[in-house]
Amino acid sequence: MLKLLKYLKGYRKYALITPLMILLEAVCELLMPKYMSSIIDDGINAAGGGNMNVILVTGGKMILLCVGAVICGIIVGKASSIAVQGFGYNLRKAMFGKISELSFADIDRFSSASLITRITNDVNVIQQMVNMGLRMLVRAPAMLIFAIVICFGINVRLTVILVVAVPVLAISVATLMNICRKLFDTMQKKIDGLNQSVQENLIAIRVVKAFVREKHEKEKFRRANDDLTNAAINVVTKIVLMMPIMMTVLHVAMVCSLWFGGKYVLEGSFLTGELYSFISYISTVLISIMMLSMILLNVARARACADRINEVLETIPDITDTETEPENGYPGATGAVAFENVSFKYAKTGTGDDVLNNISFSVAPGSFVAIVGGTGVGKSSLVNLIPRFYDVTGGSVKVDGLDVRSYGLDELRSRIGMVLQNNVLFSGTVRENMLWGKEDASDEEIAQALKNAMIYDTIMSFPEGLDTMLDQGGVNLSGGQKQRLCIARAMLRKPAILILDDSTSAVDSATEAEIRKSFQENLDGTTVIIIAQRISSVRYADSIIVLEDDHIAGMGTHDELLSSCDVYKEIYDSQQEGVSE
Repeated sequence: MLKLLKYLKGYRKYALITPLMILLEAVCELLMPKYMSSIIDDGINAAGGGNMNVILVTGGKMILLCVGAVICGIIVGKASSIAVQGFGYNLRKAMFGKISELSFADIDRFSSASLITRITNDVNVIQQMVNMGLRMLVRAPAMLIFAIVICFGINVRLTVILVVAVPVLAISVATLMNICRKLFDTMQKKIDGLNQSVQENLIAIRVVKAFVREKHEKEKFRRANDDLTNAAINVVTKIVLMMPIMMTVLHVAMVCSLWFGGKYVLEGSFLTGELYSFISYISTVLISIMMLSMILLNVARARACADRINEVLETIPDITDTETEPENGYPGATGAVAFENVSFKYAKTGTGDDVLNNISFSVAPGSFVAIVGGTGVGKSSLVNLIPRFYDVTGGSVKVDGLDVRSYGLDELRSRIGMVLQNNVLFSGTVRENMLWGKEDASDEEIAQALKNAMIYDTIMSFPEGLDTMLDQGGVNLSGGQKQRLCIARAMLRKPAILILDDSTSAVDSATEAEIRKSFQENLDGTTVIIIAQRISSVRYADSIIVLEDDHIAGMGTHDELLSSCDVYKEIYDSQQEGVSE
């Protein structure tokens, strides 16, 4: 947890003010029993029927101490709130920045649901712990130490009670902390599971309803919810043992103090006021220990959360950005792509087998290349290596003659426009989504890109036009509309390489043909790499690459592959059979 304290940067003065004010507040409170003892012994019980002057003067001092404690408390409340909220801000910012740097493989390993839990729930737990640390973790030890010292000054014999009580509480707390730490870690993982269940259900709610799987999803959520509830109950049933133990020790200590202290008062070796103040201080000692105990139990949970947060912050991304530009600078953006003996596997999340094995081919600048093959043969994995979403495990991928690992990520990806298999649109206007392609694009440029993707008339038919609000994920658009809008966004960039990962599957054949024609007319010089299932989408490509399992089964034009590649011919025949039927 100490590693995370650096995120107090910018708020350290508030973090320092808080414990200082708490110490002053503690001093004000600790002096109260002393003054009360003086009122009892030197005022009320004074010879001659009491001393009103002592009562008034001492009472005035107590009022001033109360006012001082209140002022300190107000300062503590404000300073600690600023420090804690600033700490949370810095920590969330650092985590989001790190998550943004993670590679696809790293995100796959953590899972998006777990990352959401860590940046929200886990950070909140740490914030609460820092708040307690700045306040109670300073206050409780200060009150404890000062009160013990004062108790020794009042009566050494009675203070022996503390010598017995304190170790009993300390051992109880240490035992429970050791038990609860692992239980808290399990509970945080159960929160991950619950978040994942909710996230999947909300993202795929249309599929759930289409397949009438609400009962199944409710049952899945119930199991995840039960797991979290049981984990929480398991922790709570251990924690609740603390309070009975503490209260038993506290009450036994109080009874012993009253028993022996009363005897000393009757013997005349101890004054009534001193007994009152001793009881107050011994209560302060034991309550401080109780506070420390609860803090330390919270530390157990916070430590589990801190471990999970540090795991993210200390992750070295698989894909690291190069800091130095090649000596001769980056080559010109022509759109040339070359795979040289490329092998690839998902080392962290897969089975460990190669998804691609010894893949070699080259794509000339400005050409139209298609990739086809059965489901799961590695088509998407192959194109994801070009913008370096993943790194090859063997061989090299080159763009414009330079290994992609030698590029800065911004430089490499600025040359590439990509429409992913899952069309992603963000909540906001159509214009805001289009500006992802080019930040400073004018409305005229946006309109032209929409026309090139055959979606302009549809967008302008909406009452708000480019200012039409899109819901999260673009759920208020059809599948084909989303695909064409994503294509328009990529075309607006005018990239050297345009990659379309099965991005016209929801578009009718006539519109697809128009889009393909638009590529030729409006992306002159751009290398287009398309993954498609329909032969009609790829038959006019300059070159078609056929993948089977983890290797290239054939490469050539449509006519060449029909005569030389059995895999391609099977795909073609199956689709032609469907058409004829």
